[in-house]
Amino acid sequence: MKKNFKLFLAGIISVLLILLTVYFTSCSMNNEDSSKKEEPTASTNVVFPSKADPDGGDITVDAELYSSIFGDATKYDETLAISSLCMTVAAEEEKTLQDFFVAFGFKTFEAYNGASGGYDDKDNPDSISYGLAHMIDPYDNNGIIAVAIRGVNYSSEWTSNFNIGKEGDHHGFSNAAKLVYTGLKSYIEKNFSTEYADKKLKLWITGYSRSAAVADILSYYIITGLDTDTTYAQLNIDKSKVFTYTFATPRSLIKTHAREYENVFNHISNADLVTYVAPEAYGLFRCGTDKVLFESNKSQYTEHKDAQSSTSDYTKYKLSYTSVVDEWLKTFSSEINLPDFCAHNYYVYTSGEKKEAHDFPGNKYTTEKECIEFFMDLLLNATGDGASFKTRAEFVDTAQSTVQYFVNLYMNNSDKFSTFISEIKNNVFTLMGKLSSETDFCNYITELLTKSGITVESESVLKEHLAVLYKSANPLSTTATLSTIVMQYVVPMMIGGNTDFQRIIKMHYPEVTLITLLKSFPES
Repeated sequence: MKKNFKLFLAGIISVLLILLTVYFTSCSMNNEDSSKKEEPTASTNVVFPSKADPDGGDITVDAELYSSIFGDATKYDETLAISSLCMTVAAEEEKTLQDFFVAFGFKTFEAYNGASGGYDDKDNPDSISYGLAHMIDPYDNNGIIAVAIRGVNYSSEWTSNFNIGKEGDHHGFSNAAKLVYTGLKSYIEKNFSTEYADKKLKLWITGYSRSAAVADILSYYIITGLDTDTTYAQLNIDKSKVFTYTFATPRSLIKTHAREYENVFNHISNADLVTYVAPEAYGLFRCGTDKVLFESNKSQYTEHKDAQSSTSDYTKYKLSYTSVVDEWLKTFSSEINLPDFCAHNYYVYTSGEKKEAHDFPGNKYTTEKECIEFFMDLLLNATGDGASFKTRAEFVDTAQSTVQYFVNLYMNNSDKFSTFISEIKNNVFTLMGKLSSETDFCNYITELLTKSGITVESESVLKEHLAVLYKSANPLSTTATLSTIVMQYVVPMMIGGNTDFQRIIKMHYPEVTLITLLKSFPES
């Protein structure tokens, strides 16, 4: 009897040991630290051109995948984050994206331009370029479709960034997301209707800047279902297996759509002006989880679970830096530092004496987030005879078309705008003399644009938009508060050689996002 009991007990213990072994093996394959325990199953090099410091040289980084990287979409993965940033940067051109997919073992690559023309076309404001490819996941033998949306190296698409619309999700971003949604649906029907009909599909979606906002909305469409006739459930996509990683992400969704999806991760910097638009005051938000990188003290990594929560809800982690990133920084002629927004002073001259009239925004604010929010608040509350930014509807009615017009003019003539700025600086006193008359001002700016070689399709349309600027931002105006902003910030920045402007823009460049991302993920 005792012998039988001992054998029974030994059997129970053996079974428990086997179950525990299987359990812990499964956990190690699925937890977010799995990238540190497995050898990569695929890797490739991606080059990040240095736009923040053109003399500093390009940065090359390794993108990697491993067998269980697509195990659980709700588990944040550092390796997948870096590889996602690499994928969206590779999406700059069709050829570099195709090379990326080939190196990672993806097949059936197809490149799309959502409006018309080829993938590398840049001149259609309503277009969106994206590439799709698929592979079989070695982890569970299911299919994975990669969705890489181009967020860099585009031109006229910038105008749709300011097509906010009076209600609903951001119109420009949502229109682009619907184009990607339609292309993805066709791709699935074409490639997964028979051979992979018994497999659960996964999606790996990534985007940068504009395409990050598009990726957010696309993920919302996929998770909730955009179509009523042909839903994604019928196309056999496991909605819990949608892996979305975005970077430098603008706000794009109304609050009821911007839910706390556990599988959408947005990487943002509090020093990146792009992540503050469209303004939260317009009722637009990001969905999913915000990962705030590279805080102003350069030693904190912040995770934010709910984009609508207050700053007090942040959880902060102290981290050390990786030596490899410090070495990269040494290759730049000057380190990529956070812009010093608080150092910009505005001076006036009274009776020949130089006096400080305004500090931007002085000692009151000490972080980039506070400074940008201060500036955004000024802009939102600017009113006058012309453009108004106070509410979403007012912006659309008074300023949206004018902003879109000048953004499009700049993007199509960016190489010539430095000449235009020089003309402004060399003729600043003449320009000041033209401010007393709307007609004189519009005619003179048109003359300087033409002199600088900037192409203007219709002078009458140009002057209509110049008139909006004159009424709302004329420095001599006593009714338009936007003119105060022009005098305190815009004019000094232009006359000062755009140094302040460049410091602000620098924080949005992809290689700076890469460095901040890697500084947040030190090697163990």
